[in-house]
Amino acid sequence: MEVTKRCYNCKQHKLLTDFHKSKRENDGRQTKCKDCCKEDSKDYRKNNQAYFQSWRKKHSSIIHGHLCQRWNTIRARCCNPKHKKYKFYGGRGIRNKFTSREFYDYVVDELGYDSVEGLKRLEIHRKNNSRGYEPGNIEFITKGQHIAKHKEMRKNKESAARSRKLIGD
Repeated sequence: MEVTKRCYNCKQHKLLTDFHKSKRENDGRQTKCKDCCKEDSKDYRKNNQAYFQSWRKKHSSIIHGHLCQRWNTIRARCCNPKHKKYKFYGGRGIRNKFTSREFYDYVVDELGYDSVEGLKRLEIHRKNNSRGYEPGNIEFITKGQHIAKHKEMRKNKESAARSRKLIGD
C-alpha cells in the first residue's frame, strides 16, 4: 500500500513522493506538495519582479557576479541534458573542469580580467575544440574573432577530409 499525505495548501491526498524532503517535519516531507510549492514560487517571483531585476542588474555589474553567470552557463551546457545546447557540449563529451571559485580565480589572476567592462563584449573560446573548459584551454575573444576562428577550423577540417579522400583513392 502506497503511503499518502494531505497537502496543507490544496487539501488533496498525494503520495509521499509528491512532497519535497524536509528534516523539520516528523514524516520527513514538507507540508505542501511539489505542485503547490511550484505555484507559490512562481507567484512570489511574479509579485517581486522588480526586486529580482534590480538584484540581477546589481549582481552582474560586479566581476564576481558576472563570472558566476558565465560559469553557470558553461555548467548548464556541459551538465544539463535538457539545455538546448547540451548536444554540442556535454553530449560530445565536453566537460567543465572548473569549480565556480577556480573559474573566478583563473580569469582574474591568470587571464588578468579584473572588471566587468573588460569582459562585457567578449565570448569564451576553447582553444582546442575537443577539450573541455579547463585551465589553459579558454580565452576571451570578440564575437568577430570567434566566428573567424570557427571558420578556420571548419576549413581545416574540410581540407583534411579531402586529403584523406584523395589518399584513399
